[in-house]
Amino acid sequence: MGTERWISIFALVLVACEREPRDPTDYPAECPPDTQWDGTRCVITRVVASPPVDLMDGLFLVAGTRADGQAYSGTALLTALAAGGPYKIEYELAGEKLVGVGARRGDVLSVGWSTDKDFGVVDYVARGDGTLDGVWYDNTSTAPGRELLTGGLTNLAGAYTIQKGIAPSGTSYAGTCDLAVTGELHTLIWHVGKDTFRGLGVRDGDVLSVGFSTAQSGNFGVAQYKLAGTKLVGRWAEWSQKVPGLGSETLTRDPK
Repeated sequence: MGTERWISIFALVLVACEREPRDPTDYPAECPPDTQWDGTRCVITRVVASPPVDLMDGLFLVAGTRADGQAYSGTALLTALAAGGPYKIEYELAGEKLVGVGARRGDVLSVGWSTDKDFGVVDYVARGDGTLDGVWYDNTSTAPGRELLTGGLTNLAGAYTIQKGIAPSGTSYAGTCDLAVTGELHTLIWHVGKDTFRGLGVRDGDVLSVGFSTAQSGNFGVAQYKLAGTKLVGRWAEWSQKVPGLGSETLTRDPK
């Protein structure tokens, strides 16, 4: 009888000490932040967002029409060299290879391209008070330059003063810029010290996209695209074109 009594008391103690199963909704103190107890272990509940996709980065199929009405096609490979730009654009059009550099402002991509190695792009905003406030890139640096032009007219034509110029290297520069408007074409000639640079621009609203060349000869041009879903719809011009006016061009992301 004595032994049976001690066994009964020991069994009662075991029952009293046994823990009830943990509620899966319980959140014990030992679980770190962004985790939850699932009844067995702490599991991560935080949702990790995927990095945003740059819709202006990748291979695109090109379909365009020149200012004289001639159609063409090809491909364009866009590569973001830094977050938000600049972009490197490699065109292959009817066997011809061109390289461009792009600056992005929201859904607008401004591109300057050339058959030579010395070129760049300027993305100006027309402030409506005779000033053009621009960000620019050349084809040798991923750092931006800045330029503020003052003294223009409402239609953007005029003899401007470079009120503030900062090169990608951080050095300052000054000079003038003559801007002429012929229909939809904007021609720019910069005078900085003893150097003269050529530019060609396309305007849409308050954005003036300009391709420029620091070479004394050679062809170059400008394109201005707008992002529309998986497409970039644009207009363009080149310095040596014989027919005045703008060409049109649509870049469609390659589905492959």
